[in-house]
Amino acid sequence: MTRAVLFASDKGDITANLAFTNNLSATTDPGVTNDTTQGYTVGSQWVNTTANRIWTAISVAAGAAVWALDGGAAGVGSQVTPGTLNASGTLTAALMLTGLVTSTTGAAVAATLDTAANLDTAFGANAPNNTSLDFSVVNTGGANAFTIGTAAGWTLVGAMAVAQNTSGRFRARKTGTGAWTLYRIS
Repeated sequence: MTRAVLFASDKGDITANLAFTNNLSATTDPGVTNDTTQGYTVGSQWVNTTANRIWTAISVAAGAAVWALDGGAAGVGSQVTPGTLNASGTLTAALMLTGLVTSTTGAAVAATLDTAANLDTAFGANAPNNTSLDFSVVNTGGANAFTIGTAAGWTLVGAMAVAQNTSGRFRARKTGTGAWTLYRIS
């Protein structure tokens, strides 16, 4: 819980507890288990005082938290281990949250999106409409496409097939509770 002083014109300064957790004196970077079970919410801050880095939580799903490195030089960041999908199956919220999904198989991959409700869960109950997530798919396998298919709560906009030996960039945008749109942006 974080203490803050708020100001109201009719009441003056008001001391309040804010309902999110920060770690402002860590000596390590956050990990996947620094999640909702420890009180972190989307937007929580983590300061690694040893490495002089600041992180912001972008997903706090239990056991699968995702933290983004703040304050780096343009184009410099932190990339968790990319997700891999080498067989037809679910393109899970966890895979998308890595920011980079690879496929190296020679076979065609039919990647069905995780349900929009599961992506809501990954972002936490308070994620507002217009929350977005960008991720890339890199298809280095054989002569077949990696094709993203729809699931409950999704609307698809643009070409969803990533041809062999190419990549595609996508943006998922929350449009309501249990409702997301996936755009092909490059």
